[in-house]
Amino acid sequence: MKKLLCVLLLGFMPWSAHAEAVLSCDDIEQLGESLTALGIAMDDENAEIGEGSSEDAALRDVVLALAEIAKAEDDADLANASIAMAEGWDNMDRDAFTDGLAEAVVKLAAISVNECGG
Repeated sequence: MKKLLCVLLLGFMPWSAHAEAVLSCDDIEQLGESLTALGIAMDDENAEIGEGSSEDAALRDVVLALAEIAKAEDDADLANASIAMAEGWDNMDRDAFTDGLAEAVVKLAAISVNECGG
């Protein structure tokens, strides 16, 4: 799980550093795949992430980066997904976090279909 979170965060860094830029179709696809992989890892490993652990901090960073992307994209649905993830993270509720994560993935897939033809 730790390795996946590190890879995911490295993938988020270019987007969060330039939140004013709108995501390309490749970025949307890569982000959706990364978030899907995170959700699968959390389900497969029945992730128990201790409060204050490095994994906990990494998940917080994922939430913050997704919120920045939602703001840059001016997308209320993606923002709501990041809020749901944040609430799950704040409450140490893995199921709520992964539900918000699933919402983000669905929204990214819809963006991909509507804006990228994929």
